[in-house]
Amino acid sequence: MKQNCPSKKPSRLLSLAASSTLAAVTAFSALPSQAQSKSEVLFQRIEAKREGYRTSAKQILADLDPKISAKLDYSIFNGFEAGVRYTYAVEPAYQGDLHMRIDRWRPRVRLDLPDVFTRVEAGSEIVFIRNFPSRTDALKALPVFDIHKLPLSSTNALRLQPGEAVMMPVDLNLLFGGEASTPGSPVSIYGRGYYVMRGRYQIQVLRLDDERVRLRLVAIRKSGVEAEVGVKLKLDVFELSPLNNIAEGILGRRVGSMGFGRGPESVVMADYMFNLGDTDARNAYDRLLAADLRLNHVKMANPLTGTDDLQKMMISDLSKVDELAQADSKKPSEQRRIVQFFKGQSSGVVDRPFLGNFKVDLLRLLTFQRTTTVSQDNHIMFLDADNEESNFLAPQAVKENRLKLLFGLRNEVFSRRATVVVPTDSSGKPDRLGEYVVSVEVKDKRMGLSESADILKYFHRSVPNQIVQALALDTLLEEARYRNARVFVQIIFNEDALVKLQGSTYSFLESKLDEYLQKNQQYLPGDNEKKQLDWVKDHRDEAKRMLEAMAKSMNSNDLAADRIKTFINIQKNDFFREVGTGFIMSMLPAQELSKLVSVSVRADAQGFTKPVQKEFGSSDFRSVVRATEYIQHMLNQGTFDLRLETFGTAPVAAGQVFPLKAIKTPTDPVSPRLSP
Repeated sequence: MKQNCPSKKPSRLLSLAASSTLAAVTAFSALPSQAQSKSEVLFQRIEAKREGYRTSAKQILADLDPKISAKLDYSIFNGFEAGVRYTYAVEPAYQGDLHMRIDRWRPRVRLDLPDVFTRVEAGSEIVFIRNFPSRTDALKALPVFDIHKLPLSSTNALRLQPGEAVMMPVDLNLLFGGEASTPGSPVSIYGRGYYVMRGRYQIQVLRLDDERVRLRLVAIRKSGVEAEVGVKLKLDVFELSPLNNIAEGILGRRVGSMGFGRGPESVVMADYMFNLGDTDARNAYDRLLAADLRLNHVKMANPLTGTDDLQKMMISDLSKVDELAQADSKKPSEQRRIVQFFKGQSSGVVDRPFLGNFKVDLLRLLTFQRTTTVSQDNHIMFLDADNEESNFLAPQAVKENRLKLLFGLRNEVFSRRATVVVPTDSSGKPDRLGEYVVSVEVKDKRMGLSESADILKYFHRSVPNQIVQALALDTLLEEARYRNARVFVQIIFNEDALVKLQGSTYSFLESKLDEYLQKNQQYLPGDNEKKQLDWVKDHRDEAKRMLEAMAKSMNSNDLAADRIKTFINIQKNDFFREVGTGFIMSMLPAQELSKLVSVSVRADAQGFTKPVQKEFGSSDFRSVVRATEYIQHMLNQGTFDLRLETFGTAPVAAGQVFPLKAIKTPTDPVSPRLSP
C-alpha cells in the first residue's frame, strides 16, 4: 500500500469519454432492420450518445458531497423562539450501499431543556445522524430536530430508529463511584467512595436493535499553547465533531495552514450499553441523564473546580449504572442489563511536529491535509465493572493523509496508528513489555485498480503466507474498482512475541532483513522489479537506522521503557512504516504465530452483501487497545467517529455500527485480563 503520496489514477475525463464511446459503439453494433433508413440509424446513434452523456453527468452530480447551511428560527416550547444555525451533509457510510445524513443544529442562545436539569449552551452543536439505503433518500429526508425528543431519557432513546445517533454537549455534575487516581494526570481525582466531575460532556447516544442503546459520556480537557501560521479566511474549529471529513464543511475555509504544538491533554470517558427493555436499566439511564439528584449533608472539595457546596448542585448519578454493570458482569451476554465497555481516563502529552499538521484548501476544488501526532507519555487508567483499577502506558504515533477533489467527487483517507500498550504500576512505571499494535485504515470513495492492488501487496508483505491463507486475504479484494470502500487492518504483537526477539544483534537483524526482502520483493512498493529494487536502494540509510534502533532496544537493560521509545520514535522512519511490521513477523516461529500475534481485517464497499471480517490469533489487551485508539483519535484529530473500531464488542468491529443486527452484547468479559 503506497503511503507516501496519492496513487495516480486514470483521469475522470477519460472515464467519461470511455463510457460515452461505449454507449455509441453499443448502439452501432445493433444492426438495423431493412426497413430502417440511414437517417434513422444516425438518429439512434446520436440519442445513444446523448444518453451516455446524461448518465455520466447524473453520476458525477450524485457523487458530490452536498452540504447546505441555513439560518432559521425554531419554535422550541411554550412559544419561545430561539435562533438556530443549521447545516447538513450527506456522505457515504463506507458500509455497503448506506449513506449517512448528518443534521447539525447550533442554537444561538442557551437552551434549558424541559423536564431535565441540564442545559445546552449557546453555540453548542447538536448532531443527528441517520442512515439511508441510497444517497437520493438521504438528500430528500426532512431535517430532524425536536427538543422534546433528545435522548436524555430512556423513553426518548427508544424512539430513535436502530442505527440513528445523536450527539450533544451538556453541562453535567457527574457522580462517579469508586476511588481512583491517574498517573501523569493534570488533576487528581479522589473521594470517599465517589467523586464529582463538573464540566461539559459530549453525550453520544447510538440506537441499536433489541431495545439496546450505546451511551458514551466524554469530557475533554486541554491545556497548552498551539502555534499556527497560515492564511485564514474564517474557520470555526470544532473540538468535538462526530465524523471524519465534515468538521469544517462550509462553515469556514483555510487556504493554507501549518501547525505545531505541545501540551498536556486529558480525556475522561464512560462507555456503556443499556438494555432498555429492563426496568432497572431504564431507571439507571434516566437517573444518569435527568440530573435530578441532590446530595444531602455532604461537602467536599471538587477536584476540578475547587471547594463547592454539593448540596446546591444537581447531580447526574453514575453509581446506579456501575452497580448494574457489576452485578451482571459474570452473566451471559444476552442477560446483561448494562454492559460496561470502558470507564477511565487518558492523560498525557501530544506532540505535533513542525509541518506535522499541513492543509491546503483551494475553494474545495482541491483539499489535501496531512496530520502527524505523537503521544509519548499517554497514561490510561481503566476501571473494570468491579471498579478494580488497572493502569497502562499507551504512547501512540499517528499519521493521516486526506485528499478531496472537485467538491468530494474524489475522497481518499489513509491513516496509520502505531501504539504500544504496556501495563504499569500505580506510579505509572512500566513493569512489563506489553503489546505493539499497528492499525491501518483506508477509505476511498472511488478505489481504483492501483489502490486495491496496493492493499493486497500490503497484506502479503505484512503477514506471512500462513496467515494470508488462514484468513483467505487473497479473496478479500480483487484488483478491481470499488466505490465507497473501507479497509481496516490491525496487527498486534503480543508480549511473548516481543520476548522472542530479545538479545537480537545488529548482524542477526541485518541477515534476517535480507532474507525478508528477497522473499517479499514482489510485494515491495513499486510497479515492477526495477522500481522495487530502486526503492530498497533509496531507503538503504533508513534501513540501517532501523536496524540500529531495534538492536539497541533489544539489548537494553531497561527493556520495557527503552522498547516503548524505540517503537514510537521509529515510526518516523519511512522504511520501517512500509516493511517493519512484516519484518518483525518474519522473525517469529511459524508454528507459534496464533499465540504470538493477532490479525484483524475488515472490508466493506458498495455492492458487498455483508462486511468482510477476518480474525487470527488473540490479544490480552484488545479492549484497552481499541479504547486507546478511540481516545487518541479524539485528541489527535479532534473528532468523534462512530465508524471507528467499536472496542469492547469482540468479535464485532468496524463497519458494524450500522446496520444493526450485527451488534450484540459481547460474549466475553470486556475488561482487560492481565496475564500473571
